[in-house]
Amino acid sequence: GIVHADIKSDNILVTYNSSEIIDVKIIDFGSAFMFETAKCISMSTPEYLAPEILSYLDNSNNPKYKEGVTSVFKTMKVWSYDMWSVGALLLEVITGFPLWLSLKGRTRSITGKQIFGM
Repeated sequence: GIVHADIKSDNILVTYNSSEIIDVKIIDFGSAFMFETAKCISMSTPEYLAPEILSYLDNSNNPKYKEGVTSVFKTMKVWSYDMWSVGALLLEVITGFPLWLSLKGRTRSITGKQIFGM
């Protein structure tokens, strides 16, 4: 299967078709990869990353860190990568704000340790 790896509000198009039905389309597959051949995730938007991905990226002492991202995906449920992003996006649609906010109200990169003490 395909993992989009960068689901965010900027990559979603919502249109009405001629029958006044809403069409939702995912665009920008520049960070996407095949499930079986996982590659670098550094191009993804930090505000939409799943906590387990953030934890991995934070932990340069992790022995798998030096083996590269491919090895960590073999031990993770890769489908959760996009599912977390969809959940964060839905929360943004409902509240009007991104999931992670700084004290000044701007989005920022946040670490797994800051989120869940990972």
